[in-house]
Amino acid sequence: MNGTVIALALDAEVLYVGGDFTSVGDATRLRLAAFDATGQLTAWQPLVNARVSALAVADGTVYAGGSFSQVAGVGSGTFPRRRLAAFDLQGQPTNWDPHVVDGSVRALAAANGIVYAGGDFDGIGKAPNVVPVRHFAALDATSGDHLLGWEHRFNEQVLALHIHKGVVYVGGDFTGRDGLPGSPSHLDGFMIATGVPLVWGLHVNKAVSAFSSFDHFLYFAGYFTSVGPLQGRDGLAALKNADGSIVLSNWSAPGISKVNALAAGPDLVYAKGTVVTGTGALDSGVTVVEAAPGSSAPAHLH
Repeated sequence: MNGTVIALALDAEVLYVGGDFTSVGDATRLRLAAFDATGQLTAWQPLVNARVSALAVADGTVYAGGSFSQVAGVGSGTFPRRRLAAFDLQGQPTNWDPHVVDGSVRALAAANGIVYAGGDFDGIGKAPNVVPVRHFAALDATSGDHLLGWEHRFNEQVLALHIHKGVVYVGGDFTGRDGLPGSPSHLDGFMIATGVPLVWGLHVNKAVSAFSSFDHFLYFAGYFTSVGPLQGRDGLAALKNADGSIVLSNWSAPGISKVNALAAGPDLVYAKGTVVTGTGALDSGVTVVEAAPGSSAPAHLH
């Protein structure tokens, strides 16, 4: 690729990729591309005029978010799409057009007919019907309309979204929501069925920038050093949801900080961040740690 990859979304055996690139090898791919299970570039070829920062796939539709303003498909016309768009599995734009006001979209998650979007935007919809949400939106996956009961306003940008066991989790730079005193800092969540915020009083001291989950555990990562009462959570921590009650896990991964990418499996958690090596030097790369409920010293992979 001739540019940066920023977003990935896996659907069955197809990997969708978004970013700043305009070609893959000798093939033109304007900010979006797809690869099959063998790593071969597929014929899927939407055309987007600026950065794609987030992707989600649900029910045969690929949702994209970023800083773009126009999209197209091979052989089709150009359509205005402000920061959010959807494409079918043939690479053609759909009619889905929520229209973001100002800013950009940095995170997406989709399930059960709802697309969640996060970023640094200040509203959804076209005048005079703009919904005054801020940095977070819940959208009908078919119509693009903003859902009633989800009109939330975060005081700073949302960087990450993740759905796990009936909850959509929100991470970012924010230290408050909806102007409420004591609202969560950097990590929040809403029940998908009702849109009701979690009541947990869990405060993270710096930004949450990535999520991943496996089984009962939700892992989250970022630039923090403490989560609630627990210190020494340098960029990685976990929640456990085994029976509908969400609790902070004792799991930790010492020596890691400033994590910006995360992937969890049954036995291992992979994190991209800064690691303190045996000599005390700082190194960047992929770090592997034992998954919850245990923990181990990180083993750095080059």
